[in-house]
Amino acid sequence: MPAEEIAIYETAYDRILNQELEKYPDKKGSKKDEPEYIKTFRRLRDYKEDHLRFMKEFIVPYTNNRAEQKCRAVKGKKNVSGQFVTKDGADAYAGITSIIQTSLQNKESALNRLAEILVN
Repeated sequence: MPAEEIAIYETAYDRILNQELEKYPDKKGSKKDEPEYIKTFRRLRDYKEDHLRFMKEFIVPYTNNRAEQKCRAVKGKKNVSGQFVTKDGADAYAGITSIIQTSLQNKESALNRLAEILVN
């Protein structure tokens, strides 16, 4: 994306955030009373480079859908069982799930990968 076009979007981004943030000046200790969207706008402002990185680095996806999809399995497990009984159990589940998801993403056999790890 050309630098001029990026500058146009960044200027609009800043203008939109600043319009709303001007209504709620930074005050120490009063963050509890702020609307949730103001807290979000502050994070958008503070992490602007991270939020707009996809415009400069095309390898960065513009959504986090993949990350959210990967988290659904853990959330589903928690909803079904209510919780993990021990931290060791949660760690084991996370490790195995990570191996399975990575294998599937790399178009490898998850079962073969788990067998390799268990044998070694």
